[in-house]
Amino acid sequence: MLNLSQISLWGIIPLLLMLAASLVVFWLVDRRLFMTIVRIYGLAVVQLMIVGGYVWVLLRTDSWWAYGLWLVLLALAVGWRSAKLTRMPRSKALHVAVAVILSVGVTCGVLMISLPVRLMLPVAAVLAAGIYESVDESLCAYQRSYDNTQPHRYYLLANGATLLESLMPSVRRALRTTVMPQLRRLAVPFIAIGAMLFWGMIMGGATAPAALVATLMLCTAAFVAAVMATLLAIYFLSKY
Repeated sequence: MLNLSQISLWGIIPLLLMLAASLVVFWLVDRRLFMTIVRIYGLAVVQLMIVGGYVWVLLRTDSWWAYGLWLVLLALAVGWRSAKLTRMPRSKALHVAVAVILSVGVTCGVLMISLPVRLMLPVAAVLAAGIYESVDESLCAYQRSYDNTQPHRYYLLANGATLLESLMPSVRRALRTTVMPQLRRLAVPFIAIGAMLFWGMIMGGATAPAALVATLMLCTAAFVAAVMATLLAIYFLSKY
């Protein structure tokens, strides 16, 4: 397994020098973008240090309550990010956040039954990372379709259609937007791109069969969680 003693400074130092050279280019070409890069990169480093310290303590503690707390914090963080990311009014963004939190919590909770608890750290993080953007895009597609089909919806409702039947074209477009990016990623040759979790587990010492099963479970969970979050968000939004 990888540890600090295996990371050579002879690789870190040139990488930092290349980073500095890249920043100099932006400083000379576009200083506003340079400041944005420095700010975001700095925040990312600070967050990574905080998360790394928390995970280090979590692994040393190795208890169910600690992993449960990690799952709750992860779901809340993704929900908060979804509320900030979604291009909807603030009142509706809250419903999106709740839908994402529920989908991440339920899906990761189910995975914890099958996978070792330690493995849930990367699994939950990788799963959550791809959900909120997918939900944001699908709900934007839903909102556009909802606005464009308003006369047709009124016509259907006036002729006895249920609310679900009137919303079905928008729901269909939202679900299509949710699953198509995932299907495109699955269609890419695995040996060329591969799943982050699979290669990460291989580097961490996992056997190929175990890494394969865990990766398939992750892909399935990501699909289910995205669909669940989209449907829950649409349900919450249709109530208000």
